[in-house]
Amino acid sequence: MHVPERYGAINVNHVYVCKQEDFEFIDGIFDLCRDLPGQVIRVKTWWLGLQQADQHPLVGVGYGNDPFRKMHTAEIEAEKDKGLVGKVLPALHNTFAMVLMGSGVPAIILFVWIFVRIVSTLTRQWQQSTAAETQGVLVAVAVVTVGFATRNLFD
Repeated sequence: MHVPERYGAINVNHVYVCKQEDFEFIDGIFDLCRDLPGQVIRVKTWWLGLQQADQHPLVGVGYGNDPFRKMHTAEIEAEKDKGLVGKVLPALHNTFAMVLMGSGVPAIILFVWIFVRIVSTLTRQWQQSTAAETQGVLVAVAVVTVGFATRNLFD
């Protein structure tokens, strides 16, 4: 999706347009506007989880979505009837934030380190390998690992 260089712009800059039929919308602007409320909800929910992580940085508050749901039941219930932007999700929908909130800073460091270590080991093996098939498999596993980590940012 293309994000406009002119922040807040929804139209292609033709300097001045006086006829409705000459007005040209930027590609993807309607998709961006449609998806924006969902992103606001996620950020609001992540913020609540990060506040818990800030209060319990060493051991967290308990792993999984249940501790989040139990700690923020009042917010979830109070805002569930609000519009798309106003409510709080019943889960963090971000595995990294869930590990940080649930198990603390040491756990998220280990969690991230595992992904970094996997990719760095695959990269080193790829550099040492001479067989094209082996290199292809190593690249595929590295791509899958990075994709898995990226997907878990938006669980």
